[in-house]
Amino acid sequence: MSKRSTRLMLALALAAMLGLFATGCDQFMSSALIYLSQDPPAYDKAIEQLKEGLTVVPENGNYFRLLAYCYFHTEQFKDSRAAYDNAIKFLPDKKDSLVQARDDHYDELYRRAAAFANRYAAATGDSSQVYLEKASKAMGNLFDFMPERDGNYMMRAFLAQRQGRAEEANSAYLKAVELNPKNTAALSFLGVGAYNAGKFDDAAGFYRRIIAVNPADTITHTRLGMTYFAQNKFGESIEPFRMAATLDPTNRSSLLYLATAIINEGKNVAAAFDPLDKALKMQEDDETWKMMGVAAMRESVKDYNRAISAFKRTTELKPDAREYWAYLRDAYFLKGDKAKVKELDAKLKKMK
Repeated sequence: MSKRSTRLMLALALAAMLGLFATGCDQFMSSALIYLSQDPPAYDKAIEQLKEGLTVVPENGNYFRLLAYCYFHTEQFKDSRAAYDNAIKFLPDKKDSLVQARDDHYDELYRRAAAFANRYAAATGDSSQVYLEKASKAMGNLFDFMPERDGNYMMRAFLAQRQGRAEEANSAYLKAVELNPKNTAALSFLGVGAYNAGKFDDAAGFYRRIIAVNPADTITHTRLGMTYFAQNKFGESIEPFRMAATLDPTNRSSLLYLATAIINEGKNVAAAFDPLDKALKMQEDDETWKMMGVAAMRESVKDYNRAISAFKRTTELKPDAREYWAYLRDAYFLKGDKAKVKELDAKLKKMK
């Protein structure tokens, strides 16, 4: 018997013995405890004693409490769950501790199932099927013990995904969310799946539900912005991207997403300069400088000096890229610097 099981057994025995002091001698409980004190415990005989006791006192919560423990350790999980339900019913003053004990047993079963599922995911060849069967059996135990737990359906979805059964996985995630509307992991899988299927409104709905539960989820803010962006809803994408950049100022991608959304939305293009400046301070690259230059040349901005500075830097970073010299030439043209335009026209002619 493990140390954990021994401690549980001692705690149960103590609780039962305290009950005896209050109610007098109980031969059925005493016999059950004796059987359970053996090494290994004689669970079946203890169960017989407790069931016989229930024929005499059918509402004895202590019998059900100990039965739940015995059934669990003999892998009679449906019976264990039923015994826990009755123990809670007949021992209302012990509800919190009984619920905790039941949840601890569920967690134990879940860890077993997760271990097999992870081994299945990493396995190859014949061992893959072996671990799949073990994981599936362990998952079945979860459903037997506590059928209405969202974790069960997360496990079902994981195994279904690994086997390429996308529809089954999606249904399982939906059931997990039905049971626990705050299951952000399930909502995230559903959101990504909807996005990949081109169901952008559905994806946005799942992402908004995650943010309602966890407003500081940077990744989901970014995904929500990308979902709007994919529908050309550039204005709606700005706020999620801004939130992502605010929550994680070190995330350069969020800054670039924000700048791109602002530029595409077109109402206040100059607002893109701030996230672009921050991104460039983290890391220089020609594409970001190009974005800066193009934004600066927009009709609503006309910041030609900024555009010239940006395109000069692109030509320094990529001197053989004719595109950047052409952009620089256009910036000078818009500024009205004819000498620079003539000089760059000559350079561009040589680069053909």
